[in-house]
Amino acid sequence: MTTSQTFACNTDRISRYIYGRLAHVLVPISAYIRYRFECGLKSSAVLGFVGMPTLGFYLETAFRQGHYHQAAALLILFISLIGTIHYWCRLKLLPVYWVIAVWSLPVVPEVDGTLIWRFISHDILPPMLQTGGVDGEGISGAWLFELATWLKPILYEQALPGMYATLLLAVAALGMTYTIALVASTMCHRAFAGLFVGYCSRFMVLICRSVPEYIFAFVFLLLLGPSMLPAMLADRLFAHSPIR
Repeated sequence: MTTSQTFACNTDRISRYIYGRLAHVLVPISAYIRYRFECGLKSSAVLGFVGMPTLGFYLETAFRQGHYHQAAALLILFISLIGTIHYWCRLKLLPVYWVIAVWSLPVVPEVDGTLIWRFISHDILPPMLQTGGVDGEGISGAWLFELATWLKPILYEQALPGMYATLLLAVAALGMTYTIALVASTMCHRAFAGLFVGYCSRFMVLICRSVPEYIFAFVFLLLLGPSMLPAMLADRLFAHSPIR
């Protein structure tokens, strides 16, 4: 018997929905919202690597300039911010955060529609289409030869090898992820690993899932050299750690 079947016959639909369905999923929904908020914080840090004035911008600047002590301090600050979400991300504080967010919104810049149209109608097209390579009688043989000459190196030297490398990287990283997740979930269980090891494992997982993958990729690239291994470690094992 479901919960909704225990209500009186004259119970309205809103009450059935609130007390019969919403009340039972409120806890997992709240946990998922907090998880997505954590992902948003991490994404905002990653956006700093493309010039947005977020924490990632200062991280990228510190790494480029070789100020690794400053980068470490910023990473500690970011990890502390994510690790204390359950303390300051409270439902009763959301109205305060909402007011602060609206007040601190930046000025929205004007968007030139002609630039957008030029990009989608001219700039992203192949060179032979940008110059109008189709004559008045239809598609010419010279135009087809030019198209094939432009497409062949892209297809055989970039697209196909890139697709193969992406598939290989995804499959290898997925298998490594499940292996690491199995070991890490065991070590994070305090009843199995003990109180001290359990807390240490949870702290390591917090670091792994908080640090942007670009940072891990940069560090592993310096340690291991250019290969697929730094990308697998950074993108799957650490940045997308499944242990929460």
